[in-house]
Amino acid sequence: MLTVGLTPKWLVSREFDLTWFFGGALLSLLFLGLYFGVGASIVALWWIWLLAFDGPHIGAAFTRTYLDANEWRTRRNLLLVSLLTFVVGPLFLAANVITHSEDPFLLFLGFATFYSYYHVVRQHYGFIALYNAVNHDTGSMAIDRWTLYIGCWAPYAYFLITHPKARQLLRLPIGHRTSIEQFVAYALLAIWIIAIAGYIIYSIRRYATPRSPISS
Repeated sequence: MLTVGLTPKWLVSREFDLTWFFGGALLSLLFLGLYFGVGASIVALWWIWLLAFDGPHIGAAFTRTYLDANEWRTRRNLLLVSLLTFVVGPLFLAANVITHSEDPFLLFLGFATFYSYYHVVRQHYGFIALYNAVNHDTGSMAIDRWTLYIGCWAPYAYFLITHPKARQLLRLPIGHRTSIEQFVAYALLAIWIIAIAGYIIYSIRRYATPRSPISS
């Protein structure tokens, strides 16, 4: 049972969750502001982000696994096989040399970028699932999930068919979009707006006025 209007539960605490789970969004906006507002070097910002934030995050994943004796006892085969992922990039570079083309490694970078984005989206879905679970709120799980997926993937697809660099990598004409591509771009934009607006309306209608307990 979930009583709409009750104070929501946090995973750790309000202060902790807002700082460590949601605070990164403000940091991302800060970096965007530095780039677009004051013209900071994108290369410098990228290295700062990599060394100060993303690098430690990745390093922590390795120290919690490959430097953990218990992990080696229980997941030795998984740890060893996982190291093969470091071979994929060099294999595609070798394919560049063999084919005398940059396409193989560009394909690898495109897949890696796509999978990285997928990984981030699934991480966000994990937080949605955790907050729904801790608040016993399974009733809104479907709309939460689809709003997240549409809210993340529609802009990504829009970027792929509209940004000049992305179009170049996809071998699409630069500076010209077909009528079908135009339609798809506008459709993606419309779907994104409808999804976000629909979720806002749903949230206002659900939480603005306290109601009696409902089944979760």
